[in-house]
Amino acid sequence: MNTNEVLANRALEILGAPKGTYKAISPNTHVNMAQSTNDAFPTGVHIATLDLLKEMLGELRNLRDAFAAKEKEYEGIIKMGRTHLQDAVPIRLGQEFGAYRRVLDRDIKRITGIGCTCSR
Repeated sequence: MNTNEVLANRALEILGAPKGTYKAISPNTHVNMAQSTNDAFPTGVHIATLDLLKEMLGELRNLRDAFAAKEKEYEGIIKMGRTHLQDAVPIRLGQEFGAYRRVLDRDIKRITGIGCTCSR
């Protein structure tokens, strides 16, 4: 019902009517139109998620680009590899940042569905 109230109040605002005066546009009668809350609420959440997703994808791409820069910057630095808190085969620090970058590339593809061959 909260989503319906928000939509009704926004419609009232657009019409120049005071919020909460549900005679002209009722959250239940006009917005809900006998639709189940089990339909309306998840739809509102999905719309909000899609809107916020744009910003998140931008930030993920910025982080991926920063990891790519560090991958190049640290290309020649050798460090001890670690596995389960034990020493392992030495790797380049740039390789480590490259792995972080590739994980973000994979996840961006999963989120956008662009170029993803992974199973969902």
